[in-house]
Amino acid sequence: MPEYSVLIKAEVNVRLPGIQAGSQKEAIEKVQAAVDLHRVFDWANLKAVAPMVQYVEYGDYNTGYLVDEAGDEDYENSGWYGPDMEPIMGDLADESSSSVFISKR
Repeated sequence: MPEYSVLIKAEVNVRLPGIQAGSQKEAIEKVQAAVDLHRVFDWANLKAVAPMVQYVEYGDYNTGYLVDEAGDEDYENSGWYGPDMEPIMGDLADESSSSVFISKR
């Protein structure tokens, strides 16, 4: 029987609360500068968790950002940003498409 090596291309969410910044875009810039995602994923002791996994590494690409404002319990000021840190606009959040909802300020 043939043998295969499978690479899972998984998107992983990494939340960083308590970022103080003058704007949502500045908050994104601060976390980009502060967090080395290569180290976050490379240090894991994979053999204890999933013995068949050979390695895990950061894929050098962020698909987007969700920025929530502290104290905004209804998420009315939350913003979605693309990989270029530009706002993503859309009518409604829909997991089957690339459109997402951004509340109006």
